[in-house]
Amino acid sequence: MSTASSRRPWARSAPGLLHARYCFRNKEKREVYLVMDQIMSKDLGSFFKEASGSAKRPRVQVPLVVVDAMLQIARGMEHLHSKKIYHDELNPSNVLVKTRGATADAYLVVKVARFTGDPATTMTSPRWKAAARRTEKADVYNFSMISFELLTGKIPFEDNHLQGHNMSKKIHAGERPLFPFQAPKYMTGLTRRCWHGDPAQQPTFSFICRVLRYVKRFLVMNPTQHCGQGDVSMPAQPPTPSVDYLDIEALLQKKLPAWQ
Repeated sequence: MSTASSRRPWARSAPGLLHARYCFRNKEKREVYLVMDQIMSKDLGSFFKEASGSAKRPRVQVPLVVVDAMLQIARGMEHLHSKKIYHDELNPSNVLVKTRGATADAYLVVKVARFTGDPATTMTSPRWKAAARRTEKADVYNFSMISFELLTGKIPFEDNHLQGHNMSKKIHAGERPLFPFQAPKYMTGLTRRCWHGDPAQQPTFSFICRVLRYVKRFLVMNPTQHCGQGDVSMPAQPPTPSVDYLDIEALLQKKLPAWQ
């Protein structure tokens, strides 16, 4: 058996990325084997579906868990883009997770995988193809679709009953998923900015990471209190920041060009 191995040293310390320590190729069988840093047993979509028992409404309702998951994805993408590498297929199937604890609302370890542009992993649904292929903004748009699913537990455009070419046409025309009224505005604003129809208005992943760090810090300092006496099954509405971190970050970036 003839084999060859290689390493990707640039990815060894990158946060939010599934690190491949070694890659082995069997030339006779035309197969490739990867040795990973961690065992990640589920993809993001499967995890939330299993945690809830339903694809419609995830059981994971702690905003801090969702924000932390979004931040880990954004950090991984920030690193890739700093190396001028674009994912092109960022979707729930290509984001792997495992829990850090035994409960459904425990923090998650989240890793972006398959950032090679392999045609075998291509997701053909039009909802993931609103932006030009292999660009920074295409990855940002796809991140917004993942964010929508994390925040709502709903598959983007699932309620619109759009199919095939009609879906693609409407998405390119500017149609976007609808957030439920109870979705926190400080998160929906960031998601809407990421799926903006004008690529020039879409933020970078560095911008996204900073906003998510602000939100995470606020949520850590203002934990959600549960309703009722001893009732932990129905969490109250999460606390709302008194400022809009999205606007603050945009203002800093405008006033201080070096901020980016």
